Formats: sequence, C-alpha cells, structure tokens
Amino acid sequence: MQVKSYERLNQEVLRRSEARQYRLWLLLRALDLEGRGWINYKEAQKAFLALGLSRRSFRDVLRKGESLWWTRGSNRIFYASLGKVCSRLRVLPGRPIVIPLDSLRKLSTFKGVLYASFFTRERTISRARLMELWGVSRTTLRRWERATGIRIQQNYARSSKPFSAGRSSGRRLIVGSEEENGGPYWEVVLDRKRYLAWQIPNSYIYLGTEFAYAPYGLARKVRKRLTPPEGGGGYLRLYFRRPRDAYRYLRRQGEGVYLFDRKAPWGRLWVHLSLA
Repeated sequence: MQVKSYERLNQEVLRRSEARQYRLWLLLRALDLEGRGWINYKEAQKAFLALGLSRRSFRDVLRKGESLWWTRGSNRIFYASLGKVCSRLRVLPGRPIVIPLDSLRKLSTFKGVLYASFFTRERTISRARLMELWGVSRTTLRRWERATGIRIQQNYARSSKPFSAGRSSGRRLIVGSEEENGGPYWEVVLDRKRYLAWQIPNSYIYLGTEFAYAPYGLARKVRKRLTPPEGGGGYLRLYFRRPRDAYRYLRRQGEGVYLFDRKAPWGRLWVHLSLA
C-alpha cells in the first residue's frame, strides 16, 4: 500500500513539528477508498496499530491534531481536506509524491522519507537553503541523507568569458570544502583560455525507486484557489541544463544563472551567465 504526500506540505509539517499528525492524516486519507471524508474510529486505530504503534500514541496524536488535521465525531474521524490543511498552514501543496506505507512505521524514518522525496529529481541547492526549507539543522539533514542514500555531487562554476589568453596547462580543480560558501576563486585553463572558477552548491538526487510522482489532481485545484503565502518559501530554479531555458530566465528575471557545461573535459562544471 502507498500513500500520497505533497512536496511543499512535506516541508512545512517538518518546519512546524507536525510530522506525527501529518503521518496519521496521510494514513486516514489512504484508508478512505470511497472518498467519504471520514474513517471509523476503530478502523483507523487498527491501521495505526498495524504499523507497530501504540494505542496511547494514537490517542495523543488525535488530541494534538484536533481542529487542524481532523475533527472527532460519533465513532468517526473526519479528516480535513487538502485545501483546508494548506489554508490553515498557509502553504501551497506542491507536487504529489507517492511514498510507501511502511515508511510511516517509525517517525525518524518517516521524516527522512519526506526529505528524500524532495530529491526524486536532481536538485542543485545550497545547504543553507535546505536548512531554511526544512527547518532543521545541518546535522539532521546529513543524517537523513545517510539513512536514505541520497547521492551528493559537488559542483563548480566558471566565468562565461575568459579573462586572459594562455597556454593550456591541463590544470584541474581540486575538490574543495563541502560548506558551499563560495570559497576562493581558482584559475582554470580550457581550450587554451583562462577562466575563473569557484565552488557552487552541491547537487542532490535520490536514486531509489520507492517514490513516484502522482497526477496533480486535487492539488492543482487547491493551488489555483489559494493565494501564495508572502515570502514565497519555495525553491528557486537557478541551475539549468538547457541553454534556451537559462537565457529565457536571465532575460526575464535579470538574475545570474548557471548553465550546465556538457562539454567540460572533467568534473561537474557550470557556466555562470549574467547580464553584466
């Protein structure tokens, strides 16, 4: 059995320490095959206990999630709709991602799975930005990455224009720090031309097969109905693999972007593009 989670919602529940309630809410929605909007109390408890969790934990989660995630009726649990949950948390749902039911058994595993589902496609993003999106420490992020097998690839960028002519020396970049703070500049020689190079944020990707994108369905309607929260809080796409997309974004936003250099003779190299 699988349950449908939502990319942006996954981030927000961890930021707000609502993972336990979110886990039960996902379970309730998965159990409601008829789409009635409610689940019998005993049926919900049985499914919760089948995950290896306790009755005491079930009662505690129900109490803490009351009015935000669900309301209690006569032997029934009326779970809140996706639209109501997103409205109350002031977040857009994001893309639906299917995760395995077994990931709900242990809370620490569940949190790691929510994080790993963000990298079902490769993302280039700084560690500081990840900490901001998920509301956890650097240490926690690295623990989740080790537990779920997320692959981390270091990246480097070079200037788009050479700063002087020179003879090729075959010099290569040396792997630098993982801190991703920009660091110093290096001089590299490509095709007998000298460029400035520097380290940029890492790329992350989850190589497992447990997750899959699901059709937008209701998430699309909710996204249209809700007003995006102030400050955005989303993921900025500043790294491109197609020149057309990179230059289009550059002309529209005026911000510097990085274009993947497919012809680089070594490593993972990106070309920095700007209007300056």
